Amino acid sequence: MLTVFVLFAVVAGIGVRSIGETMQKDRPAKAATLFAADIEQAFAMAARERLPVKIHFDSLKRIYHIEDRADTTFKVKVRDLSSGDREVGFIRFTPSTFYIMPSGIATSTLTATFGYVGTKSTTRHIVVVSRTGAVTVNGR
Repeated sequence: MLTVFVLFAVVAGIGVRSIGETMQKDRPAKAATLFAADIEQAFAMAARERLPVKIHFDSLKRIYHIEDRADTTFKVKVRDLSSGDREVGFIRFTPSTFYIMPSGIATSTLTATFGYVGTKSTTRHIVVVSRTGAVTVNGR
């Protein structure tokens, strides 16, 4: 009987470790998909409200803000990706501030990399936003 419990504990320990690693690898994918949806929403909001939208990124804190360009104290959306079910290990944004005009054209292209550094490999998901609002995640 003791042998059965020891064997069960060993198998459970191995399974818990691999499940945790799998969850950590899935989180950047979820964050990238959420970010792509937020960007599309920001383009729609700029066109609907006829006001420029500013998106400010903080890679170190793993936060981005979607806000009114004229009144930056009014935050439309704040996403914190440093904890929770969408926690990522690192984020890189190029450029650090992105503007969307009411005409549907952005001031520049945007590249965002969401990733996790694991014990065996590094997982990256890249979101590219064109000036016209076309959003691709990992080239799709």
